Amino acid sequence: MKRLPPWLVYTVLRVGLVLVLLAVLLLLGINPFWATGLAVVLALPISYLALDGPRRRFSQELAERKAHPEKFESERQPGRADAAEEDALLDELDTASPASAEPAETAEASAEQLPADGEQHSEGERP
Repeated sequence: MKRLPPWLVYTVLRVGLVLVLLAVLLLLGINPFWATGLAVVLALPISYLALDGPRRRFSQELAERKAHPEKFESERQPGRADAAEEDALLDELDTASPASAEPAETAEASAEQLPADGEQHSEGERP
């Protein structure tokens, strides 16, 4: 079974703590407006003490991401590893096949069809 990321665990636990505190305060008959504010304020020190382990794992993951961002690149941009392989393959194919050059006659013919600088086309002509 795949482990949940530490940021998700910590976030869910903090939100859950606020909701539990809010429910308790509402059951005690406190005004919902004040109960919400009090639940948020009380959740801060309680989560600091009670959620020490998840908070440390979360901060450790953040430090690892900052120190070694290449390890986490595939999580941030799914499919990017495949795209890098495809880019390398296309670059390899481009260098293997000669570039197609336009024949000189075709280039000269297309240059003759262009109007000289300052000339304007009549309405029936196309550039």
